[in-house]
Amino acid sequence: MHTLRLTLAALTLLTLTACGSSRAYQGKAIAASVGRAMVVPEDDSRFQDTPGIPGLTVTASDRANPGRAPVDLATAVTDKDGYFRLSFKEIPTDRITLTFTADTIYTARSAIYMPTKGKVILATVVPLNPDAHD
Repeated sequence: MHTLRLTLAALTLLTLTACGSSRAYQGKAIAASVGRAMVVPEDDSRFQDTPGIPGLTVTASDRANPGRAPVDLATAVTDKDGYFRLSFKEIPTDRITLTFTADTIYTARSAIYMPTKGKVILATVVPLNPDAHD
């Protein structure tokens, strides 16, 4: 009986671990002449060296998938250096739409697949006042 309880406890733990898969993705928003999101290597010079834009709201949704009602999956706000972290309850396997909004930029929306190991999200957004982000 004791062995059965331990086996059931182990199986329950394995099930909870497998079902509870979550993942966080790193990104950065920078100013550019075209608004879009892309996946780049984490050592990309634009990700490392270009000043970021703070205070943008980043929303990840499944709007990129036709035939389904859009659902917001994760939200973040860029920090003082333009970096953000999107945390998902479940690892996205389909293309998702990232939307970047703020009063200081034109809304940018792009459909992408989430980065794999060693890669990050780089978002270029178009400022309403380009001189404010030089």
